[in-house]
Amino acid sequence: MSRHLRPRLLGVVLTTVLALVACVRRSFARPAITAGFLGGYFEEWGINYAGYNIADLQKNGVADELTHLIYAFGNVTPTSPPGCAVADPAAAYQNSMLPSVSGKPYGPLYGNFGAIQQLKQLHPDLKVLISLGGQRAMLQDL
Repeated sequence: MSRHLRPRLLGVVLTTVLALVACVRRSFARPAITAGFLGGYFEEWGINYAGYNIADLQKNGVADELTHLIYAFGNVTPTSPPGCAVADPAAAYQNSMLPSVSGKPYGPLYGNFGAIQQLKQLHPDLKVLISLGGQRAMLQDL
């Protein structure tokens, strides 16, 4: 398997596992965590390859439990100094077909970023972070 295909395959597998875990009925799930850190990892391309989106986190109650949401991935750019860029603009902020998180229409951002904005309105204490390509990707690009 090519080394370029491995991260994408791993991402699809992780997104699928997250979707399956999210489907577990609340009665079987762990009780709510009242303190500490509970993070979720959401892959940008999960909307295309796993059929899982940010609205699902709200619908199945997972968003009520999260303290942090880690969005993957941003790319490291070979500028000087190095910067970052969105990996898939269509998924990140252009897709107007994603289901609404709050029931309100999206705008001006669409896609995952618009959904995250709505999720943050419903959960103002939720911390949202972005996972960047990492040291290896940065060194390869420079």
